Amino acid sequence: MVSFEIHAEQAAANRRVQIKGELDVVWTGHQTWDKSPYPGTLSVKKAVFTEQTGEPLFTEWMYVDP
Repeated sequence: MVSFEIHAEQAAANRRVQIKGELDVVWTGHQTWDKSPYPGTLSVKKAVFTEQTGEPLFTEWMYVDP
């Protein structure tokens, strides 16, 4: 199992959604160029959606693009 958390924003509608959950990963026998395992299928096992509307409580002061 792999845990995940997503924070998404629809700025035009003042809407934010947080999604927390768990993924079941079935790995293939393949590897990436750096020998990392390569996932085959992903299945969402648990997910909790939280939606908020209105102005955010905090303001963004830095954005880092990975």
